[in-house]
Amino acid sequence: MCKTNDQLKSQLTAFENVIYPALIQVLDIASSCDKLETTTHEGMQVPKEMVASIRAVFHSLVTYEKKLVFPAIAQLFEKASIATHTPNLADLLQLTKSKEHKIHSLVRTLETVLQTDALRMHSSCYDMLIEKFDTHFFTAKDKWNTILMHKINNCACFRKTLIQASGFVLSNQSKDDK
Repeated sequence: MCKTNDQLKSQLTAFENVIYPALIQVLDIASSCDKLETTTHEGMQVPKEMVASIRAVFHSLVTYEKKLVFPAIAQLFEKASIATHTPNLADLLQLTKSKEHKIHSLVRTLETVLQTDALRMHSSCYDMLIEKFDTHFFTAKDKWNTILMHKINNCACFRKTLIQASGFVLSNQSKDDK
């Protein structure tokens, strides 16, 4: 087995068992953050709405990856499963990246909103959310995407399995064999 297969499997397991559960917990904390409700500043509802948006996109990404992306990638590691149809990995990854970019944009916008003086002093639970996404999610996603792109671009055995799983038949015959 390729070294990158082990890296991808390890990263996949980390997402499912460590990173995603931890971020869900941080989102729960940020969603129930009631410190901002004690003030009367009219912009206090904005961070709560932004957290709700982050939560919705993040939940969508997690569901999508657990049901489609991770099983499709795991299936490519198993030679016996090549006969079954694998979803188009390029399309799956494009949608995943779109959701990741949306989350990144929302987190950066939340960070900017919290820079106002009225919100800055009441933002500790939101700061924790931003920090956890920066140190856990975005870092892990960068690593995942780098490993996956390296695998797709540089591993002939993975590309062959990917092509076969997409329904194409590779011929071992050359022109002279016909």
